[in-house]
Amino acid sequence: YCTGYDDYVVYWKTVKRVDFTYVTVNSRSGDVANVTAGLRFTKTDSTVVTLNLTYNLLYNHAIDNWQFHTP
Repeated sequence: YCTGYDDYVVYWKTVKRVDFTYVTVNSRSGDVANVTAGLRFTKTDSTVVTLNLTYNLLYNHAIDNWQFHTP
């Protein structure tokens, strides 16, 4: 994993493509939701890394869309 901004930039230069394999809504209460997403990263050297990540989301009515949220 990345230890700073420079590592973060270098990492993303090695990623060719990111695909969602699934999204599951774990819970939702009004404008707050918790979801788990399956992500498949295809690297520039053709290796594939899969991750299942859980996110908290908050519905932003001003832009009519969901955003990442830290409760």
